[in-house]
Amino acid sequence: MNDEGHNDDSASEGFLAPNARVVTLIGEIDEWAARKVTYSLYALSEDNVKPITLVINCDGGSVFEAHGMYDTIHTLRAAGHVVHGRVHGHAMSAAVLVLQACTTRTMTHNGLL
Repeated sequence: MNDEGHNDDSASEGFLAPNARVVTLIGEIDEWAARKVTYSLYALSEDNVKPITLVINCDGGSVFEAHGMYDTIHTLRAAGHVVHGRVHGHAMSAAVLVLQACTTRTMTHNGLL
């Protein structure tokens, strides 16, 4: 565990479902979350054939870290990757910025933006 109480055993633990090609952004956007999501997106981008889904259920957080994730998604898209953004629950504040970087943006029936 690090000083913030996050587990550092794996660079993508809790954020990445590699076989499903899903990255999750759940909880507050902070430096730790941005690092994990960015790492996970780049790890999945090694296979340019299949799209990546970013599942968001987030209250927001650091706009600076959200900008970094936005830039990561934008860079991947410019390289030909498809990143689907999907809101499961809610996307608030800085999480909306991250969602807007995605190739497509969808929400569940009860989703809140």
